[in-house]
Amino acid sequence: MGQGQTKIARSLLDLQPSTIMEFFKIYPDTVNKPSTYISIHGGSNFEKSIIWQSIAYKPVPIEVEGFEVNGNGQLARPKIRIANVDYLITSLLQNNQDLIYGKIVRKRTFLKYLDDVNFDGGNPFAEADSSAEISEEEYIISQKTSENKLYVEFELTSPLDLDNYEINNRVILGKYCSWLYRGEGCQYNGGPKEQEDASSFTVSVGANRGLWSSNQTYSIGQYVYLEHNRMTVNDQKLKVYYVSVVNNNKNQQPENNPSYWQKDGCAKSITACKKRFGNATLPFGGFPGTDGFNYG
Repeated sequence: MGQGQTKIARSLLDLQPSTIMEFFKIYPDTVNKPSTYISIHGGSNFEKSIIWQSIAYKPVPIEVEGFEVNGNGQLARPKIRIANVDYLITSLLQNNQDLIYGKIVRKRTFLKYLDDVNFDGGNPFAEADSSAEISEEEYIISQKTSENKLYVEFELTSPLDLDNYEINNRVILGKYCSWLYRGEGCQYNGGPKEQEDASSFTVSVGANRGLWSSNQTYSIGQYVYLEHNRMTVNDQKLKVYYVSVVNNNKNQQPENNPSYWQKDGCAKSITACKKRFGNATLPFGGFPGTDGFNYG
């Protein structure tokens, strides 16, 4: 065990341990740009960039869950929610194929080991040590589970939790699809089928009323779409669909308004894909499975 790891082991046993600092390096495309990344930290302890191991991590609000180690041997599938400040994460998604080749590296250390440059007059604990790291964990971005103007949420998976093969140059991670719903790769353009968590709409889906307008009145079951101003598909704005769950629905903006609208979404599973494409050949190719469904 190196000197840095010895320090970490001792610090973990302290009765009053130092604050744990958490850092993230996001690699948007490990295939085409393997050395390109952005580095961020949660900003709860510092509201400015933090230098760790000579790398600057910018403050961006972050929430994480599920990083704990399971005693039953099951690999963790943590989730990370990153604030979409100035549409930073949306821009990464748009310019890097929805992060289908992305990964995230999570690094942790104690506050007292941070580089001297973070403090006026040097580290007040006099223990700066870039080798004293609690952990460095690497995760593959399995799928994007939510995106809005406030934050983007990703489900992560361990590199060990792979099927170990690729299809049409797309990495297959577990049972989830990594394409952008109704976007490049998916290309589904039919009516709403279900909500993002695979739950059914609470009403029967009716007629398509086109682009939502505050001047129109919508009946229960009718559906509309909004256009995403920052994302395009084949040079056209990405459409996000919503189903009206009430009658006389007027002047109620669909986004984030569940009392009046339910959002069309995809659970990114093979079952969800089959609901939309049936037994037809998928847009990204495939071959018939024994159940009649086309697998890539």
